[in-house]
This record gives sequence, C-alpha cells and structure tokens, in this order.
Amino acid sequence: MAPFTTERMLNGLRDIHGPIELPGWPIGLLLAALLISLLLIALLFLSRRRRPTPPLTTPPWEEALRELDAASHLCCPEHALAFMERASQILRRYLEGRFAIAASPRTTAEFLQAMATMATDPALPPLREQIRQSLEQADLSKFAHRVPDQNELQQVDGVIRSLIQQTRPQPAEGGER
Repeated sequence: MAPFTTERMLNGLRDIHGPIELPGWPIGLLLAALLISLLLIALLFLSRRRRPTPPLTTPPWEEALRELDAASHLCCPEHALAFMERASQILRRYLEGRFAIAASPRTTAEFLQAMATMATDPALPPLREQIRQSLEQADLSKFAHRVPDQNELQQVDGVIRSLIQQTRPQPAEGGER
C-alpha cells in the first residue's frame, strides 16, 4: 500500500453533487437600488441649485426713522439723557449705513473729520454743521450729564429727522428706491 499523501487524498475525493448555483440579485432589489440612487442624485442636484433668498434688509433711512419713532417716548425732560444718547446712536448708525463712514469706534471729532474726507454724497457737506451740533449736544448730555430742556430735545429730534429726509436717496422714476 502506498503511503498516505495529500495528493492521493485529493485525487480520491469526488463530489457526488454538482456545483450549487448561488442565487443572484433579485431584479426587484436591483431596480429599487437604481431608483433610490437616481432620487438621491436628483435631490443633491436640486439642493445645490436652490439659492437661499437674501434677507430683506431695511434701508438705513427707514430703520433710523423707525428707531426715532420708537425713542420718541424718551423725548421729555425726565428721560432727556437717555433720549440724547439714543438719538446720537441712531444718527451715527444712519450715517454709517447710508454713507459707509465708520462712526462707532470714533469720537465725534474723529467722526466729523472722517465724514469730511470720506463722504462722496453732495448732500452731506452742507449738513455737516447740523450733524456736528447734534452730536456735540448729545455728547454734552452723555458725558457732562447736561440735561437739555424740552425745546432742545424736540430740536435735536427734528434736526435728525430733517437730516435723514435730506440725505435719503430719491426714488427712481420706476418707483424703486
């Protein structure tokens, strides 16, 4: 008898059954995978095409007038200091937004100097003195705690409203602002 070897053992093995066929992918599963893939591609494409709508921004002149209206309850001698500070903030923010002159980090003198050199709108230089007076009155109230009387409060409110009206852009002929 010949010695037992792996080769002899493999030669002696015979499969009594034929190869077993493995089931393939069901056609329904393939179609479902294809449909889901197409839907995902379509959603990805559509989401990239959709542009977010820009936020509706209020023009600086409308925002300033609305803020002045909201602060009008402070326009009395009891709340004069608060009104003057608020009016100064509104005027500075309006001029910043309307003419792109940084007002927040500057003193009144620095702001007026920047306004003289940076402002390109022809409506602004003639109004520079009114702006200076309004901001200086507000500074006196804010820093020296000088309480203006009712007449001065109404005058500052009127001057700021007038400045806003005089510097707001005129509507185009098509009715747009």
